[in-house]
Amino acid sequence: MDIAELELQIARESDLELQFWAQCKREAERGLLPLPEWHAVLFGFETDFTWPDIRFRFVVQIQGGVEDGSGRSRGAHVRKAGYHRDRQLSNVAQVAGWKVFEFIKPDLDDNSAIEFVCDYIRLQLAELRKGKDGTTDT
Repeated sequence: MDIAELELQIARESDLELQFWAQCKREAERGLLPLPEWHAVLFGFETDFTWPDIRFRFVVQIQGGVEDGSGRSRGAHVRKAGYHRDRQLSNVAQVAGWKVFEFIKPDLDDNSAIEFVCDYIRLQLAELRKGKDGTTDT
């Protein structure tokens, strides 16, 4: 799937997912991270964003209903079934060696979510280099 097709799919999704996708795209254009897969199925569960590369193997879940600014909780991630699915995904993925990172609206608004993701990827790559030659880049 090319980027244009991916953006059309994401356009049908939440504003927060669109916001995070735009941040991912910006950082990918700067060469700071690979683009994630969007709504990939992992262990039978649909994810928001997935980096399946064996060097990273992590999922980002955007918890939009937690912080919607309306004073009440809405969204699939806070409904009982959605919340339960997210917990199941997190548990199964972690047992299989994956990381699951969850972010809410303020994390996207202040760029701390994308900064965390970029830092995590940078750390993983540094660890791989360290393992290859016994040194690290700082």
